[in-house]
This record gives sequence, structure tokens and C-alpha cells, in this order.
Amino acid sequence: MVVEHRPGQEITVSYWLVQDQDTVREYYRPLIDSTGFHVFGSKLLVLPDHFYPLKNSTPLLEIDWTAFPQGYLLQNSFAHQPRRQRIRVLQEQLSNSIFIGGQWRLHTFKVMEKPVYFAIRGDWGKMPEDSLVQMLEKTVNVQRAFWNDYNTPLFTVVLTPVYGVWTENSKSCSCTGTGLTNSFSAGATNNPCMDDLVVLTYVFNHEMMHHWIGLDIRNKTEELQYWFSEGFTDYYTYKNMLRSGIYSTKDFVDTWNMEVFEKHYKSQNKTTPNYKIKEAFWTDPDISKLPYRRGEIFAFYLDNQIQIHSAGEKSLDNLMFDLLAHSRKENRPWTNEDFLDLCAKYLDEDLSAFFEQHIIVGEPIDFEKIELAKHWTVEVKEGIPVLGIGRE
Repeated sequence: MVVEHRPGQEITVSYWLVQDQDTVREYYRPLIDSTGFHVFGSKLLVLPDHFYPLKNSTPLLEIDWTAFPQGYLLQNSFAHQPRRQRIRVLQEQLSNSIFIGGQWRLHTFKVMEKPVYFAIRGDWGKMPEDSLVQMLEKTVNVQRAFWNDYNTPLFTVVLTPVYGVWTENSKSCSCTGTGLTNSFSAGATNNPCMDDLVVLTYVFNHEMMHHWIGLDIRNKTEELQYWFSEGFTDYYTYKNMLRSGIYSTKDFVDTWNMEVFEKHYKSQNKTTPNYKIKEAFWTDPDISKLPYRRGEIFAFYLDNQIQIHSAGEKSLDNLMFDLLAHSRKENRPWTNEDFLDLCAKYLDEDLSAFFEQHIIVGEPIDFEKIELAKHWTVEVKEGIPVLGIGRE
């Protein structure tokens, strides 16, 4: 849309934001009805092309919420119950934000005196709401302790039901989520398939991990680096669930074998080269899971090699802490070269050829030829690695 005007003339543009489907199927589109709204920043705000004149600029955005009645819940990635809001953030931080309002049940707790707001709506059947709150509180505490990062002044988590048929002949079960600026949002079918915390526990831990991997440690090229932003996020989702006691060692091993090793090594797309992921990620469900599994298997391999090389003194954790510090200091997306430089620092060798072979070309790692740290074993059966618990 082009608006012609005299130089210096003040311009007012008015527009309506509406829900454009009858049922809540499209979770990422605006969800708006008489009970409230759920909208991502990229869908809420119409901004002029020149609003961000420079790549790293943070112009002032002012939002006036005063037309909403007193007592109407307003919550977003930047504030709790704002009336007049002033925001200075990067363009991608504004796009990757969430705005909600209306009839939500809001739970609040603090981690190191920093508030976390958890907004829920809908009926979740047999799943106790206080169990969800406790699970989220444990997740936030464990992950902030892992990264030793308590700097976020406010954090918002949103859980909303999405449409799913549940009849004798059709049983729809799905859960999705997205990591956002100072927040994450999850959507799930609130039918009997979600009667326990298993799926939502994974989603909450995964999306919380994106606060660091994906948002602080930013990809240079989105889909081409999903092996990292999704794969390493998934690896640390499982690893921190094990570390915190959410998973037992058996839970970790069983989940890893069923969801990672078996599904990856049985997939007809397991040898698809990395460049083709960008072409099919949003259209082919099996391809869309490929970078997750390929990346977390590579993370598992790298974690073991760093532990072996350092005689147990260091692990992939140390490399990730370095990468986070590097990303924040440089204030730019990381590159494959940045990553390989750090790998060389921890392994005293150039991992470029191995990385090219297994991430870029896409050849699955042959674990019959790989040494692991003493706490794991891998036995290859009919071409599929099977993780086991080692002697330590």
C-alpha cells in the first residue's frame, strides 16, 4: 500500500484485524473473537517500510491500549497490563512477539525475582492446570540455571487450544509452538489426546530453549541452519529434561531410540542434502523433521567427542556457552564457520570434512565407527543405532 502525502504531513492509517477462518485451525494467524485475542507481532502491526531505517536500529513504537475496559487482561512479550506502552526493539524481535488480551487465566511466579506470566484459556479436560504451572516453573528454573542467565526482566508463556476433531472415526491430536522475544506460545488440541503432560512437557522445554538457541544465537540462513536451531534445541530439550529429573535415564534412552535414531535411520529422506531442506521444509512433513533429527544426532556425537577429548572435563555445554557469548558480543547471526572454529577449539582438529559429510551432504553417521563417552553405548541393529546405558 502506497500513501502519497505532503512532506512532513502527519499520516494516520486505520485498519481492522479480523480472524479469517471459522474455527481455530490456523494457529499462526490472528485468533480473535468476543472472548479475546491471540496475535503474533508480525500479524498485528502494519509498519511503514522506513520504520526501521537501519538493520540494527530500534525506533520508538508507542501503543495506546486505553480504549480497552478496566480489568481487561492485556499481556504481551514486552509488558503486563500495559495502558500506554513504549517499545524499542530490533525488527525481528518485534515480529517475533505475542500479544494477547481478554478472557485468559493468568498465573504468575518469579525466578530470581523476575516475573513469569503464564496465560491459559480453554478446557484441558483431565490435565490439572496446577500441574502445567508446576511443569513450566521447573522448566524455566532448570533452563535459566543451565545458561546462568537471569537477565530477562519479564517472560510470557501462552497456551491456547486449537481445533481438533475427536470422534470415534476421527481423532485429531497435535501440538505446536514457537519461541518468541521474551516469550513463547504453544497451541494444542485440547481433547483426550492431551490428557497427560508428556507432549506439552516436551513442547514447553523445546520452545523455552529457543530463548537462547534461535533468538540469542541467531541463524545466518534460516532453513539451511535448522539442523542447529531446531536440532541442537531438541538435543538440549532432552538433555535438560534428563538433567532436571523430568526424564529418567530410561525415559531419555527410550525416547531417543524411538523418536530420534529409529525415525531418522528408517526415513527415506535421511540422505537428503541440506540444500533441499529449504525447498521442501514447509511442504513435506518428513523433510520438516529431518533437520531436527540430523542436528540432534550431530549434537550427540559432538557432545561425546568433546567429553572424550577433554577426559570428561568439558562437554558440548561449554561450546554452547561460548557460542552464546560470541553471538551476544558480535550482535550478528552466527555462521557455519563460527561454529566450526569453536569445534576446532574443543577438539584440536578441523571438523569441516565430517561436518560437510554429515550435515551438508546428509550422509547418516555410522555409529559402528564412533567412540562414545563411557556413560553411553550404541549398538547398530539392521542399520539402526540403538542407544544404551554405559558402565559409568
